[in-house]
Amino acid sequence: MPIPLAIWAAAGLGAAGVKLYKSVNSSKNIVDNAVLRYAEERYKFLKKEEELMPVIEELGREKLAAWSYYREMFHIMAKVLNRPGHFTYKSHKNMHLLPHEIQKLKKIAMVVEAMHQNHLDKIGTGVLTVVALQGGAANNYGKDSLLEEDEEKTILEEIVASPLNSAEYGELEEMAILNAIMSFPHILGHDAFANEDGEQITKEEALAFKNDIDAKSLVLADAAGKVDRLLDVTKHALHIMKALANRHREQVAKLEEILKVKQDYNLFTLAEKDELSYAIALGINLRELARTDVVLKTGNISVINGSALQICYNRVQDLLPVEDLVY
Repeated sequence: MPIPLAIWAAAGLGAAGVKLYKSVNSSKNIVDNAVLRYAEERYKFLKKEEELMPVIEELGREKLAAWSYYREMFHIMAKVLNRPGHFTYKSHKNMHLLPHEIQKLKKIAMVVEAMHQNHLDKIGTGVLTVVALQGGAANNYGKDSLLEEDEEKTILEEIVASPLNSAEYGELEEMAILNAIMSFPHILGHDAFANEDGEQITKEEALAFKNDIDAKSLVLADAAGKVDRLLDVTKHALHIMKALANRHREQVAKLEEILKVKQDYNLFTLAEKDELSYAIALGINLRELARTDVVLKTGNISVINGSALQICYNRVQDLLPVEDLVY
């Protein structure tokens, strides 16, 4: 009795299915699929970092520039006679710069200039990334064995005092500094799996390899998510810093015009006094944003400092027009 065509077809499909199942679940396919997934996660992570790095570098430059703006403001303040000890502008009350604060700010401005002269603020030294993400740490004062008793020095000053050899710092990559600050995982290169031949190992060994590589893929996917978050936070900080810096430059220009006519604060109109107070408020808040760390790091744990940055943004609500605040 001839076998019906449907039975022949079913039998053929069944055999093909078994063969396909065995092929998909072979040691070679298990290894190859795990490697492919890791390669995909690595590509996504590195592409996101490529997008992030220019923003970080620009924020680093803006933060360094923020310290230089004080030179212009000090020049203005030095010309104003009979100025009060405290200033108020809208919600910004009791603003003042004490002599020791002015001295520190002048010192940092000089350090930033020295960094520029020594080409330490260029891409490849790691300085831009450190300043952008950990600006507060970079500008902190602390004791140092090279200093005289009771003298203080910023971390930026340490960089200038002991500059890296140009051949050495030229080899450093901003991305490597970013990975260290963020405690990102070590990236396995294309050749990391060159010796993994799925055809030469048992299925149990292949599954163990898969579990290990899948775990690394998950860690890399999580890191890519952190890069996305850091990119958003960094763009926001850069946006606000640029807006503050632009307004500050405009105010300095206005004050220079006022001082061409009068220098005595007592002769200033209320509007002119307001212009001076506004410039001071802009400068103080610009400095605070420059000092605020984007990333907090404790041991191997790195956390994006969104709450502290939001406090800075809240403080400038009455200093910037609505269009400048929109991000």
